[in-house]
Amino acid sequence: MKKEEMTNDTISVIQLTTQTQQFYHQAFMYVKQDNYHQAQYCLDNGNKLLLKAHQIHAKLLNQECELDLLLVHAEDMLMSLQLYKSMMKEFIDLYKTFPTLRGNKQSL
Repeated sequence: MKKEEMTNDTISVIQLTTQTQQFYHQAFMYVKQDNYHQAQYCLDNGNKLLLKAHQIHAKLLNQECELDLLLVHAEDMLMSLQLYKSMMKEFIDLYKTFPTLRGNKQSL
């Protein structure tokens, strides 16, 4: 794989990771508004983009190359996104379980 192609793929991973994070964040915003249909739509789209990012990343890992800081950055973003996804899923479950989190002033 040429250096330029590797750089382009790495940038694609970074872009996909950023877009995925935005979908997950939007899903949480929809849950806070009780719009579970739109939230699921955002989660599904985020999951598709995340899969695409992982596929490109796997292709990059199969290449022999020197240490590339941009690739390290992309991998860091992917790992952070996995944590972010897990946290959003937990927050969504909390909002479904405890409706008072949505701004209802009644105590638990």
